[in-house]
Amino acid sequence: LWVEPTFYAIIYSVFLGHLVCLIYGIWLERDIWQPQLKIDWLEIKELLSFGMPYVPTFLLIWLLQGMDKIAIKQFSDFQELGLYNAAFKLVAVINVAKVGFIDFWIPTSLEHFEKNKDDRGFYARMALMVSLIAIILSLGVLAASPLLINFLGAEYREALYIMPFLLFVPIMNLFSELTGRGIGFMKKTKFNMYASFFAVVVNLGLNYALVPSWGAVGAATATAVAYYVFFVSKTFFSQRLFHVPFPLLKMNVSVLLMGLLSGFLVGTQPGHILFIALPLLLAIGVVALYHRGNDLLVLQKSLYKPILA
Repeated sequence: LWVEPTFYAIIYSVFLGHLVCLIYGIWLERDIWQPQLKIDWLEIKELLSFGMPYVPTFLLIWLLQGMDKIAIKQFSDFQELGLYNAAFKLVAVINVAKVGFIDFWIPTSLEHFEKNKDDRGFYARMALMVSLIAIILSLGVLAASPLLINFLGAEYREALYIMPFLLFVPIMNLFSELTGRGIGFMKKTKFNMYASFFAVVVNLGLNYALVPSWGAVGAATATAVAYYVFFVSKTFFSQRLFHVPFPLLKMNVSVLLMGLLSGFLVGTQPGHILFIALPLLLAIGVVALYHRGNDLLVLQKSLYKPILA
């Protein structure tokens, strides 16, 4: 209304929104922003060493997030690109949950690390609980997706074939934040860059190989595998720096089963009963897998009460 009905209005509004947040944030922390006469060059060097690897890391993540859409546009058509974007809307619920948890988890894990560096079981218990919830929630969304078509419209029906693989994007992002905290704890942020690089290389190769033949489904498959590589790489580096007894076998088995399910559903009609029944059956199997060894009982006793306290 105040600018013009073009994308410039979006650019100005986003910029002004960030500017207002910046000014308000500085005012809230105005005591910290007092001018300092003494410059601590050692601290500045440490901050640069910690922060500079994030520059290429974010560039690589930008490539990882956008390469699938570029490949579809290059090797396929805009109809496939539209279906791909529609499929991403179907996984928005998982994305919102992922962002909300990460915003909570990063400061919480850092605070716990500062208070008790030797309590590594805390991170393992959190990974066990959150990975189970994430898998069950994802399978629930997958089972409910045919019903969502009634609300979103028939044009989303073809997007259901693409959606199962795109669920791996928020899940693997969440898993990597759970198991990769050691990189931040040890201030070795260059390993985030390495993990992103491996994921980008895999994504580039698979998009080039799969998209010309499979279109949006190929891009979704490539993206899912690339994000799994990102999770495995980040976990590997983090474990070398700060070992935690994560339930990695259970997490990987659950991901593998979801991958097999996603591949099967690609050839299944969205209205078929298997599109609803198989995700629910797999959810029961995942709960049984996690329940083995009384892990859920341990969680109830050792994790829920401290969090509530």
